[in-house]
Amino acid sequence: MHCPIGGLLVAQLRSKCGSEMYFMGKKLELTVAMVNILLAADPAQLFPNVRSDLAKGGKALIICVSGVLLFGTLMAQKQHRANIRLIWLSASVIFIATLIYEIRESYWRYSLDFYILYAYIFLLVVMGALIYRVYVEEINTATLNQAKVVETDEKKEVPQATAPEDPNPPPYEVKGLTVQMV
Repeated sequence: MHCPIGGLLVAQLRSKCGSEMYFMGKKLELTVAMVNILLAADPAQLFPNVRSDLAKGGKALIICVSGVLLFGTLMAQKQHRANIRLIWLSASVIFIATLIYEIRESYWRYSLDFYILYAYIFLLVVMGALIYRVYVEEINTATLNQAKVVETDEKKEVPQATAPEDPNPPPYEVKGLTVQMV
C-alpha cells in the first residue's frame, strides 16, 4: 500500500533538492554519517580489544569527521559540500589505516572481534566508494554548469558603437568636480 503523505513529502523534497542524484546522495551521506558515528562510538562494545592510542585516535577522528559530514549534508552551503566529502574520505582512509595497524600489532588477530573489525573495514570501503561517487557526480555537475555559464558569456557580444568616431574630439578641462568643454 502506498502512503500518499510520504509520497508527497518525497516529491516536495525532490523538487526542492533538484536532481534525483542529489536527493539520493543526501540520503546516502546522512546514512553513512550516522552509521559511522554509532559504530565508531561503540556503544555495544563491538570492539572491546581496541586498546592502542592510535586506534582510539582514529575512532575519535572518524566520529568527529562523520559529525562534520552530517552537519555539512544538512546545513552547509553547496560550494562547501564537496570539500566536506573530501575531508571525510581522507579521514576514513586514516581510520582504516589505524584499524589495520591495530589488527597487525595484536596477537589475537583471529578472534571474533577482529572478524567484526574486518567487516567494519569492508563497510568503510564500500561507504567510501559511494561517497566518492557522489563527490565525483557533484564535481562533474559543477564543471558542466560552469562550462554552460562560460558558453553563454561567450555568446553575449558587446555592442559596437554605431556612430562614426571624430578624429579631433573637443578638449576637456577639469575644474573642481565638474567637467567643462573649452
